[in-house]
Amino acid sequence: MSRISRLYESLITASLNGAPPWLPPAVQRFYINLNGYERAEAVRRLVGDKHRVLLIGDAGGRDYYFLRLAGKSVVVADIAVQSTLPDLILADVVRGLPFPPASFDAVVLADVLEHFLHDVEALAHVRAVLRDDGYLVLAVPYYHDASRTHVRLHSPATLERLLAATGFRIVEYVERGGLMNLERLRFWPWLWHGLHFLLWKLTGRTRYRSLLRILVGVDWWLGQRRFRPLGWTAYYGGQLRCQKAPPVDFLRRNVEDFTDTIQRVTHGRERRSQRGGNC
Repeated sequence: MSRISRLYESLITASLNGAPPWLPPAVQRFYINLNGYERAEAVRRLVGDKHRVLLIGDAGGRDYYFLRLAGKSVVVADIAVQSTLPDLILADVVRGLPFPPASFDAVVLADVLEHFLHDVEALAHVRAVLRDDGYLVLAVPYYHDASRTHVRLHSPATLERLLAATGFRIVEYVERGGLMNLERLRFWPWLWHGLHFLLWKLTGRTRYRSLLRILVGVDWWLGQRRFRPLGWTAYYGGQLRCQKAPPVDFLRRNVEDFTDTIQRVTHGRERRSQRGGNC
């Protein structure tokens, strides 16, 4: 192990300050880096006071352990085995979920929905296992097709319509894409971890969690206000809390809009024809 790797491990150990011993070493990095911490904190905030939570797709265990540390009862369903997650249930939400109806207080899909080719079917299965007063918690990137596994390109408007069609209404909406972009700068890791190394040497402890809470608080405030420059960043996306609602009939809406358009065009032609005949 190199000196830099040993330093990194030492900083992680110093930053946890009494964290449960069952937290796997591979998961600990999420608690000292802005991007991972902010995404996990957003999920925790949106889950709110709900206790029994189903996580669908939790690559690396980030959200699972964050919610466990918050006292939640968490079940993870995913399409592939993950060594950091105990008792993971292998399931493809598009084909169905192996749980009784209305068995969860909250269902979380964090950066997962854009991977579903059949997203309507997936959300129908999610709705079935969610209690009537439960929360659907989503994190979705906008206008992002860089990953070869992304098969859906979402915008704020199309995401809202997809949710409406599948029987959900948005009750809390926060955009993301703010300070977490600092991690895209090459010098950021040296500045960020160097600061905490200095604090560790001077005071015997790091300040990761206290400073991360401040940075996340700033981003949350900006996201609630839909700060326009967020849309120009690489991590632009939406973080949402949704509840069940009557599905919107988009077939009927299309028929109505199409009929209205045809009528306007037809009436316009008739008026032009009448004006021409009067000349």
